Amino acid sequence: MYQIGLDIGATNTRIAIVDNGEVIRSKIIPTLSGRSIHEIVDDDVASIGALMKDAAIQLSEIEAIGVGVPGAVDRINGTILHAYNLQWFNVPLAQELKKKIDKPVFVENDANCAALAELAKGVFQGKCNAFLLTLSTGVGSSMIIDGKMFSGRKGTGVEMGHVTIHEGGITCTCGNKGCLEAYCSASAIEREGRRAVIDQPYGQLYNAVKGDFKQVNAKHIMDCAKKGDAISLDIVNRFTDTLGSAIASIINLLDPEIVAIGGSLSKSGEFLIPALRENVKKKAFFKNMATATIEVTKFGSEGGAVGASLLAQYREADN
Repeated sequence: MYQIGLDIGATNTRIAIVDNGEVIRSKIIPTLSGRSIHEIVDDDVASIGALMKDAAIQLSEIEAIGVGVPGAVDRINGTILHAYNLQWFNVPLAQELKKKIDKPVFVENDANCAALAELAKGVFQGKCNAFLLTLSTGVGSSMIIDGKMFSGRKGTGVEMGHVTIHEGGITCTCGNKGCLEAYCSASAIEREGRRAVIDQPYGQLYNAVKGDFKQVNAKHIMDCAKKGDAISLDIVNRFTDTLGSAIASIINLLDPEIVAIGGSLSKSGEFLIPALRENVKKKAFFKNMATATIEVTKFGSEGGAVGASLLAQYREADN
């Protein structure tokens, strides 16, 4: 039997047909957030059908559908309680999907899905205590304690992206000011890059987008920083400094065995991780003791969809 995993992000949605953690087919489609739930579900269902046809898989061979979303969920009813980056509030996602595909549908926070993939098949295997940060349009997080996912009393905890790191700072999508997400997401890096193109109309970043600040994305900034562009390096250094402070705080508070970085920014992991490790080392409370390793996730930006596909097995085992 196969499983279907969806990772619905504010920018893109990844859809995968999975066989016990192994991706058989996958595709990415634009989420086009701001549309009705019906329009988004229709697009997702059409993409699922196309993938199944391409893989010659019948509906009878599908065990369940799992969905990861960037927000708080009601796991029992499959309802999105609030997902600020999607502007979804009390959305009955499982119910809407089940109307189109008559299979069990499980809904979970996207970072928890990514952590589940790493726990089952990735860098969290064999770990008792671990922490995950997913850096994409927003900042998601998940925590493993004693080999099990921890999400608080109501199942909506471990929102590291909405911990205040700068009092009175930049306004976050959640409405608060100074959240980690406002400084360490791909969106935050892009905001700083666009500002730099406007304020400093020269250098590699400016040339990469031909002076059009609206075209700046996180990849432009990372690529230019790797080439030594001073403007892009300044953006990346401020990013790693702030994220390093957050990771050091996580380690000081929780003492996990590993902190893993996932999401779209993990594609630049080889460039970012050494700077993060050095930054965290300087800020760690126990300077003369071995602390958590800092690694890139195995699944990267695929983690949410892979973990979502495992939700049926995880929920059954958890019960």
